[in-house]
Amino acid sequence: MGVNSGIYKFVLVLHLMAAIAGFGPTLLAPAFGAQAKARRGKEGLAIAEATFNVISKYAEWFIYAVPIFGIVLVLVSDDAVKFSDLWITLSLTLYIVAIGLVHAIHFKNLKRMNALMAELAAGPPP
Repeated sequence: MGVNSGIYKFVLVLHLMAAIAGFGPTLLAPAFGAQAKARRGKEGLAIAEATFNVISKYAEWFIYAVPIFGIVLVLVSDDAVKFSDLWITLSLTLYIVAIGLVHAIHFKNLKRMNALMAELAAGPPP
């Protein structure tokens, strides 16, 4: 097929769109975190929970699609790009490490932070 084929170009567009739709919201998460911190209480909790839900329920699936489309791109490139290329190996390795860290540490921290914000928003115990 090769890198000039319509299939390659179509999968490349899907790959790029998945990267934008997946990593875009995660890049904006710190800005939403700052807004949640500035508002505190129930309003801040709503912002924090909405941000977490968008990232964990929607953006996450696009992030999972990025390497799938990337692998398909390598397969349809007719050896213009190979799995043995250093940048392919490094990018897949970095992706796997990053996903592992997100699931092992980051998501747990975000869930705990949202739970603590919910406790604070509920007010002092009776």
